[in-house]
Amino acid sequence: MQSRMLKIGTAVALLAISVVLWEVKEKWWLPIVLTPIILLAFEYSPKLSAYWKTCCTILLSIIVLVFVGYVVNTIRINVANPPRWDFHLFWTFGRASAAGLDPYDHQNLLTIVSPLDPPPILIEELYFFHEPPTLFLFAPLGWFSEIKTAALFWYLVNAVFLVLVIVMLWRQFSDQRSYLDLLFVSSLVLTFYPTL
Repeated sequence: MQSRMLKIGTAVALLAISVVLWEVKEKWWLPIVLTPIILLAFEYSPKLSAYWKTCCTILLSIIVLVFVGYVVNTIRINVANPPRWDFHLFWTFGRASAAGLDPYDHQNLLTIVSPLDPPPILIEELYFFHEPPTLFLFAPLGWFSEIKTAALFWYLVNAVFLVLVIVMLWRQFSDQRSYLDLLFVSSLVLTFYPTL
């Protein structure tokens, strides 16, 4: 009976944790709280009983699922409405590069960005101050005439590299290459806000 109550209590606690995580996933302090918990779980997981190892796996899975949901939702929002700062500029520079225009010529950039109805402050900042080799980074965004398509491409490339980084870290730092170790690496990477 006591074992059954423990299992029910653990299930309720994990459900509550998943709800709380989803509600506070955007708070700046969350990685500060989660990182030591994840690292402690990683350190002591080999010494845990099968039941607590399962609980640890479920907790890490919840953390990963919450933050994957957060990443997917952020991508959805940013593709539907690409951020005015940075991405509009990157796309404009990429369009100039793909069209063979001089990105250092302010008038070329104004012509490209005008259909987006930019605010005056963006127009004031619309200068290409980067070194010429950086055009190779922006050029792929210019392959797309529609900024939302370019944003989708941008975020898909970022998502692919995020997955590759997680797999590479897992392969580098996991001796046994277990799925629990993959969950540890994934949860650490995904809860680190600069990743997102």
